[in-house]
Amino acid sequence: MQLAICLVSVLSLALIQLIRPANSIACYNCKETDHGCGDPFNYVASLVEIVDLPECKFCTKQSYIMNGVEHINRVCATDSLLQTKCIETIIGGYNGYQCACDTELCNGATTARFGLAAALFAVIAVVIRLVVVT
Repeated sequence: MQLAICLVSVLSLALIQLIRPANSIACYNCKETDHGCGDPFNYVASLVEIVDLPECKFCTKQSYIMNGVEHINRVCATDSLLQTKCIETIIGGYNGYQCACDTELCNGATTARFGLAAALFAVIAVVIRLVVVT
């Protein structure tokens, strides 16, 4: 089962690279109520999508605390006043942070940002390990 999930992830990322529009990037898309959207981020959760629309130029991650509970949203954006940084801001009337980035699937990061090559390498390493162990 884990091998199948890893293979689907690798094939999905490869397919995105082949059919993606020029000058757009793929981003994770989920909201705080979706399983797997919070931190630590679970990109294989059933409600976490990967979107790659022609208008996606930035990926964003918003996080804020409401009634003692952390809420996190991850979406693509057509433009960003943030460029590629994080700022402290008000989200839905609550203090929070909004971060923007401009590389593939970068809004899946908790603190560090990893490029697509690093993500693919990690997934391939897991697949190889699963194949060798089983």
